[in-house]
Amino acid sequence: MRLHLNPGLVIHPFDGAGHVPRVVCEIPHRSGRPVHVLMPMTIVSVLQKCEPADGISALAASMSEGAGGRVPASQCAALVREQLMPRGVIVDLDAELAESDMKRRDDYLTIKVRLLSRPIVFAIARNLVWLCKKSVVAFILAAVVLTHIFVIGLAYRDGAAGLAAFTAPSAIILMGLVSVQVLWHEIGHATALVKYGGQRPEIGWGLYLWYFVMFTDLSEAWQMPRKARFHIDLAGIYFQSMFLILFSLLWLSTHQNIWIYALYATDLHLAGNLNPFLRMDGYWALVDALGLTTLRNFSVARLLRKGDGAGRNRLPELTPLMKRIVGLYAVGSIAFYSSLLFILGREIYKFALTLPSLLLSWHHIDNSDLGRDTALHLAWKLLIFVLCCAILVRMAMRLMNAVLPEGAARPRSFFIGRRGVSRA
Repeated sequence: MRLHLNPGLVIHPFDGAGHVPRVVCEIPHRSGRPVHVLMPMTIVSVLQKCEPADGISALAASMSEGAGGRVPASQCAALVREQLMPRGVIVDLDAELAESDMKRRDDYLTIKVRLLSRPIVFAIARNLVWLCKKSVVAFILAAVVLTHIFVIGLAYRDGAAGLAAFTAPSAIILMGLVSVQVLWHEIGHATALVKYGGQRPEIGWGLYLWYFVMFTDLSEAWQMPRKARFHIDLAGIYFQSMFLILFSLLWLSTHQNIWIYALYATDLHLAGNLNPFLRMDGYWALVDALGLTTLRNFSVARLLRKGDGAGRNRLPELTPLMKRIVGLYAVGSIAFYSSLLFILGREIYKFALTLPSLLLSWHHIDNSDLGRDTALHLAWKLLIFVLCCAILVRMAMRLMNAVLPEGAARPRSFFIGRRGVSRA
């Protein structure tokens, strides 16, 4: 067994916060989408100097010597065994160099289905790059703000119908309009990625927490400057906001209530995407503005452990100001998820109390049509109940993982994953 740095590894500098220079290692993956691993530049430099070694112990000794003896060989061996080899950074040169089959770090998506492949998304995005020019962005955003304010003010003055007049057909139309918006939103992310040199955008569909989402694979963004990543994060919001102009013009020309409802629904959708406590655009924009790779891992551990984020969630030598910002985010994140857990728990409890009566009412109905309708109603409620329970259990497990002792969970400090999840 000859262990050495993966020959297929591609290294890119990482533009981020902290005093320790880091690099993004791109590793081939069996899915066809490379895995990205964030590592300190010093570790990569030491590995590049090491000759192929016979076994972990020999490689660890070589790494320790390359680091000037500052890192014990035992610590280097643990690093190789627990992180570098499982992630495909270190491989056996005597074995067949297979692509990594490591589980990707987009496990917050329960279901993942590809909708548009890379060539299709790339071709569409390449023809829309002109929408990301500064002059075009300034014009469209100004038009969004002005038409939005004018139409909302006019609708309020003229007494446009409120939610009391909202009908089922209106809801179906809005669902269709939102679906189109979400696809355009994801194309916005892909377009910004292509503008900054990306080659592999891909759009898919999945299940995030309790709702369906569309997402764009923006893993290439990790290789780009922080400013470019920030623009890519907000490009979906920018593209989707164009619908506000369209709905404003349609309402002005027809004065039909559906276009006011569509305007309100778009506003709510954009606001939800800017929520910094869910893995959506607002979260990634905040991460990139701070120059970090994650904020979620610090939330509970930041408050329940040492103030400097010791252990596997250690902060990467941030300035005092940045640490205070992360601390404030931790407080907000815990408050948000605590509220969510409380609401979910309360709804689960209420449904559990009504479940026996629902089952009895369905059992005693003789009419087949009524029985079928009641069964469908019961099945729908049971599905919601199961989803709520699954979310509750998952969030509780994440909380437990954050507060477990240092050695109780597998380290994940180097791994970074897919970006660009948008709510649908």
